[in-house]
Amino acid sequence: MKKTILISASILMFASSAFAQTLGSGTSTMNVTLSSGVTAAYTGSASGYVLTTVHSSGTFVFGTSSGDTRIWKSSNTGVALPSTPVGTASAGFTGDWKEQ
Repeated sequence: MKKTILISASILMFASSAFAQTLGSGTSTMNVTLSSGVTAAYTGSASGYVLTTVHSSGTFVFGTSSGDTRIWKSSNTGVALPSTPVGTASAGFTGDWKEQ
């Protein structure tokens, strides 16, 4: 439960205005400050985004997208990001991804 709350809080930080590290794909970028050892992957377009985070010594990847109201978890730390959704469609977290 603590991990879910921590990851949720980390993801919410992306909506904040005080950011330090730039993440981006294509023309979409955002600045964020992550905890020590945490990395994030982000892909985005004008119609949506996919965002995942993982700790360097962690065993899970957590992710969400602009079309999902849930946080997803994968035990495969090498899992690829789903495709960026269009509008309110889900990003398609399938396979090893489990709903939290």
